[in-house]
Amino acid sequence: MTNSTMTKVIIVLGVLFLLSSATYQVHEVNQVIITQFGEPTGAPVTEPGLHFKVPFIQKTNYFEIMELYFEIIELYFETMELYFQCCSIEVNTQIMSIVA
Repeated sequence: MTNSTMTKVIIVLGVLFLLSSATYQVHEVNQVIITQFGEPTGAPVTEPGLHFKVPFIQKTNYFEIMELYFEIIELYFETMELYFQCCSIEVNTQIMSIVA
């Protein structure tokens, strides 16, 4: 291997390393907050796909978007007219965004 070939290989590897540290991927169940020197920069990234950041300065912090479902079936209670009523109660809780 000649000197110029070795230099080209090192440059290509450096560029690939720089590109890999400048990109991040957001999945459908995640959102990302980008921090720079420990402080959040901008709004949370919720759009799925490939995104870019400043390498070595900005850090990605992933958070999962959660959906919790609870259901209580057949809750009986007595009315003032002494009738028993049955109802079903469903509680749906979603964490859709993280407030910084």
